[in-house]
Amino acid sequence: HLRVPAVDPIYDTKYFGDVLIEIGKRMGGRMAEYFEILGDSENVLRHMAKGFEANPGDNGVDGWDAWVEKGIWYKKPYLWRLRDGAFYEWDGRDYAREMNAEEVKATLLRTPSGKFEFRSGLLAANADWIAERTGRDPERLMFPIWEEPAHPGGGDLYLSTPKLALHAEGRGANIPMVIAHLQPALGGRGEAFVEIHPATAAARGVADGDRVRISSSVGATEARCRVFEGTRPDTIVLPMEYGHWAGGRWSSAVPTGHSGDCTVNQSDRVTGQCMYYSTKVTVSKA
Repeated sequence: HLRVPAVDPIYDTKYFGDVLIEIGKRMGGRMAEYFEILGDSENVLRHMAKGFEANPGDNGVDGWDAWVEKGIWYKKPYLWRLRDGAFYEWDGRDYAREMNAEEVKATLLRTPSGKFEFRSGLLAANADWIAERTGRDPERLMFPIWEEPAHPGGGDLYLSTPKLALHAEGRGANIPMVIAHLQPALGGRGEAFVEIHPATAAARGVADGDRVRISSSVGATEARCRVFEGTRPDTIVLPMEYGHWAGGRWSSAVPTGHSGDCTVNQSDRVTGQCMYYSTKVTVSKA
């Protein structure tokens, strides 16, 4: 995709990439020479678009002008298509050639049956090995089954710890603009709050804005709370964002503790994936 501004720049504002390039030009020495040659962000994109000349997109984009006009370069994204119960392969112009069962099994549905399996052939083939290590019934574990989840931590409230869009893989925690807005529902305003249902808060003598202690069997953390009817009465929501002791003067100054301090390290018994939302905690006024 080529992102084209919807409106003209206001005042003397610039695209972030152009700001970095202009700073580079002012650094002096070899670095400044490099950024002078670079020019601006449009120059970079124009050089990228030269690659379309030898490899034009299926939508006719073969250079800079066509890219600007259509906003996107692409090839047909899928090699196969399912239609009326049959798979068809892309032949360069259309999905015209119907695939036989052997081709589907070799390229698409690489299961023992060559079909979509509600009964997992892979799990069935390893049933004894899995049962020995997990204690599951080897006659049932290859099917989608419900099991009573384990909720460690020793508390009475589920702990939900969402990673928000502004998290930016952790880099957002030291950006003042992000700190000012980061929150699931109620607005961060310079810190991240734990969101709690009014009835749940009242039962614990907690008022909106109070600092609370969130405890489990592995540790505890603290944060200010926001009373919010949109939160389930049996759950609290604390975004996985702050609690830094390093990383920058902005992030380390946020008074919100880190949710990981009271999250029990538990993994799924088959996949080994982390189960971040399984912990149950206790909440009290700090």
